[in-house]
Amino acid sequence: GPNSVLDGLTIKNAYAVAGGAIQCYSSSPKITNCVLVNNVALEEGGAISCHNSDVTIANCVIRSNSAIGGGIGPMGVSIGGVTQSWRRGGGGISCIDSNPSITNCVISDNEAQGDEFSDSGAGGGIWCDNSSPLIANCTFVNNTAFEGGSIYCCFGSNPAVTNCILWDGTPEEIYVFDGSPVVTYCNVQGGFPGTGNINSDPCFADTSSSDPNKWDYHLQSQAGRWDPNVSEWVTDANTSLCIDAGDPNSDWTAELWPHGKRINMGAYGGTSQASMSLSDAGNIADLNNSNSVGYTDLMLLANKWLYQEVLLRENLDRNGFV
Repeated sequence: GPNSVLDGLTIKNAYAVAGGAIQCYSSSPKITNCVLVNNVALEEGGAISCHNSDVTIANCVIRSNSAIGGGIGPMGVSIGGVTQSWRRGGGGISCIDSNPSITNCVISDNEAQGDEFSDSGAGGGIWCDNSSPLIANCTFVNNTAFEGGSIYCCFGSNPAVTNCILWDGTPEEIYVFDGSPVVTYCNVQGGFPGTGNINSDPCFADTSSSDPNKWDYHLQSQAGRWDPNVSEWVTDANTSLCIDAGDPNSDWTAELWPHGKRINMGAYGGTSQASMSLSDAGNIADLNNSNSVGYTDLMLLANKWLYQEVLLRENLDRNGFV
């Protein structure tokens, strides 16, 4: 139905004309905690196609999908007095007349290929056509297209991109054919205009494994990094500059102390898996982030007493046992 909820699904090796794994048409589904891998679309949206839809996509892994259609749109479009042509694609996600919310997702290794007549696909990660998605705390890595490795904008698309990491895209991270994307507090390889943007090695935990299922885009930290492969906190020799570098107005309170009282960039920013800060701002015992320690904090601790779970703020020594 138009308001469906897809939660916790893995969809792989699927094929469709548009939306290799999921096609949304005049609908507003919620797609959460899903893994979409190795799906193919003949036209656009290798994993997800959004057409006249305001979709919620959160906490998903969108990896190694492809859109073949690429193709060049009609010639004769004039922008700034220059005749241009537009391109189709969206190796990961395509947005047509849509304003989806895309948060805390890893979007990696997707490709807008182009077809047998041209290698002209656009938007390896996300392709926007007359669309203004909200893209927050996402990690784009190693996405490929003819234009716009991570994001491509055409026909008045004005995506709002914040607290994201866009890295190793080919040939560039963001390509604007027509539109005015607002990119703030992001780490964009090669740089991009906008408040708080940086251009610095994000220091991902591990992208060297021969098994892509083990690639880890958590941020290295001397203070502590969550390692999902062993389900424990580990420390690194380096600390990513993406830590404590997100929008100071974004909600950071789900991050565990030491959190620096500021959200991290990337897919794990604003979550309990956020890499830890070198800042000592706050107090480990201030469990409700009220800037003071009192009775409420004691009750929160008591309510979780003897719980065995590492990603709890009440697990003060981070050993998996409260």
